[in-house]
Amino acid sequence: MKLSKLLFAVMALSLGYFAQAQDLIEFRNGDLIEGTVHEIGVHEVTYSETGDDLRITVDKSEIVRIDMENGRMYKFESDPLEFRTVPYQEQYSRGIKVGMFTPVMGSFRVEYEQNLRPGRSIMASANIIGLGLNPYESNQAGLGLNFGYKFMTSPSYYLERQKRAHRMMGSYLMLEAATSFYGVDEMVGYYDNNGFYQYQDVRTSNFAGALIVSYGKQYVFGERILLDYSIGAGYGFRTSSVSDDEFKNNQDVIDYVDDFDAFPSTTYNFLHFGNEVPIVIKARLSIGFMF
Repeated sequence: MKLSKLLFAVMALSLGYFAQAQDLIEFRNGDLIEGTVHEIGVHEVTYSETGDDLRITVDKSEIVRIDMENGRMYKFESDPLEFRTVPYQEQYSRGIKVGMFTPVMGSFRVEYEQNLRPGRSIMASANIIGLGLNPYESNQAGLGLNFGYKFMTSPSYYLERQKRAHRMMGSYLMLEAATSFYGVDEMVGYYDNNGFYQYQDVRTSNFAGALIVSYGKQYVFGERILLDYSIGAGYGFRTSSVSDDEFKNNQDVIDYVDDFDAFPSTTYNFLHFGNEVPIVIKARLSIGFMF
């Protein structure tokens, strides 16, 4: 009789212990949580607190160790190669960039980008034509204006345990409207008053516009520096007129300038293949900073 009572007491104590036993989670911020660990995945841990059915999932990098109720213990070392990221709501969402090689082509481009939300950005740019080298000796001067809307890809993973670093980082598709207003000196052929055919620089006024679809990618370095490149194509046009008073009424010069619109040429904003084949292409490489 005494032996049966002793066995019953031992079983009761054992059942009481297992009924109260819980998993213990120690976080890197010092918090200790008692509850039930439901899953330990490759990157995340899912658990529920004692007396609560709500399941919570956290990144393994936030946990130091887990003591299971069955006596097993798991330790999680801090990965020195893990790419730490700033929460989206705390990241910079605006950027100023400049075209890296536009001065070599005879202009200077400044861009402003505003991230509306992760995956969506707007971009506006001004291309100051003439602020740069004069590679064609055409004394170009004018302004190019652009407005684009970026559709960025979903957050991507670069290496195991390395998540997307920034809301303004990633591949994108951009829809862009581009315009150029500029004057240049063009070499024009015409017959003079003595009937001789000759060439002379004539000042022309030009206007070009295009709708462009571009594919690109933007990188973020150190949560501050931006590197952005893209290439695109679309449809556009260009018109030219003689602005040089000496040749405004010269029909040969006017016809020559009109014919020039049919040939490929730069607009200091995009490359235009001519009005007979109204295709344009555009490539950009920009660098800047966020704020």
